[in-house]
Amino acid sequence: MNVKKPRRGKFMKILIFEDEPMFIGVLEQVFKIQGFETIFSKNVDINDSIEDVEIIMIDFSCIDTISYLEERQNNSNVIVMGGDIDEYEKEKIYSLGVKYILDKPFQIDELLKIIKKISLVPV
Repeated sequence: MNVKKPRRGKFMKILIFEDEPMFIGVLEQVFKIQGFETIFSKNVDINDSIEDVEIIMIDFSCIDTISYLEERQNNSNVIVMGGDIDEYEKEKIYSLGVKYILDKPFQIDELLKIIKKISLVPV
């Protein structure tokens, strides 16, 4: 999976596949403070705005989304989030070109460090 270079600055779009309302609320607030635009979706039924997204965060339950992104030749940076992802599943995820897996629960600082690494922007 070729990876898209993110925009410099705090104007990145982050697409998040998540279905837990409390988790969505926390992420939305954190990213708003950081100046990032966020789009939330509960499934892969999304429109062409995916082409403008630099980072895609996928809950492990939505893992089939990675194959969908590859079919659409989307080169966004992907972060997979999930609890109890075993080593076999992690290897499979990494083999799909994903570079970042966050085990839930995780600290927001861990997520922001990954985004900083991807975007080369201080967060």
